[in-house]
Amino acid sequence: AEAGARMLAGEVRSDGTVRVHQRMESDTAAVETLDLGTWLVPGTWLLLERVGARLALAASADGENFVELASGEFAGLPPTLQTGIWVASGTTAAARAV
Repeated sequence: AEAGARMLAGEVRSDGTVRVHQRMESDTAAVETLDLGTWLVPGTWLLLERVGARLALAASADGENFVELASGEFAGLPPTLQTGIWVASGTTAAARAV
């Protein structure tokens, strides 16, 4: 993905808190939404769903019953999108380049 691209990302922290980061317009600041609940870690399922121009992020404790955390309309999306997952320790104490 390009720097400054539109995006919707979910984050479940090691303490179980959930945050969502989104950028609805290219080259604008990303917005972080806090206090979206607490989920068990490990054991939280995340779902990113696309229906047309709408992207939604949901979480589940059992992989079957999902609760929507955030959604947005992203007009002009191409037919295919890049998606991905990342993992972070939540601290820079053990950071290293890979």
